[in-house]
Amino acid sequence: MKFLTLFFPCVCPFCGAVIRDDQKCCKNCVKFTKITAHKQLLYEKYPTASLFRHDDVYRRAILKYKYHCQKQLYIPYSLMLQELIDEAFGDIKFDYYTSVPPHKRKKDNKFDQAGLLAKETARINKCKYVQFMEQVKDSKSQHHLHREERFVNVRGIYRVCDKRRSMLAGKNILLFDDVVTTGATLNECAQALMMQNANMVCCITVNW
Repeated sequence: MKFLTLFFPCVCPFCGAVIRDDQKCCKNCVKFTKITAHKQLLYEKYPTASLFRHDDVYRRAILKYKYHCQKQLYIPYSLMLQELIDEAFGDIKFDYYTSVPPHKRKKDNKFDQAGLLAKETARINKCKYVQFMEQVKDSKSQHHLHREERFVNVRGIYRVCDKRRSMLAGKNILLFDDVVTTGATLNECAQALMMQNANMVCCITVNW
């Protein structure tokens, strides 16, 4: 995937300075990468860890990745997520990394943000990435919906792909997304994975 950097150099997520592809950020922005895992038990079921609170410089940085086609930011973010996995889930052996699938009809989804993060982090950690999930119903963008509306909007829209179901029994899965707000989307995907007899589903995001 790093062929992207031949045309689009790696840049610091926080200020946009050009960096190497083994750096999380530029030397001037190191202060923004002091990672203290934000941990929560999503709906009292799914251990979830995130890097940064979704405000100020961290919000601007992830929006550049999500909506302004700065696709190459998956590289520094994956380095940070790799550290977060060690801190938050260091005692868990994951069999597979997977990700929330991209929205089918969302016009501003120009690429699979969560999938890129998961694939690169899997490569770094020498874990296998598998896209287990598919969207089976249309839904609105979650961006402008209230909490209760978000849960209704994603209810029943994801399922495990038929050809992947047999792979999940007894497995520990790490589920990636870029941002968690209410957790409605992660919860829906995690439930679908557990319904296929996964042993454990943990979740990881950049912002919370």
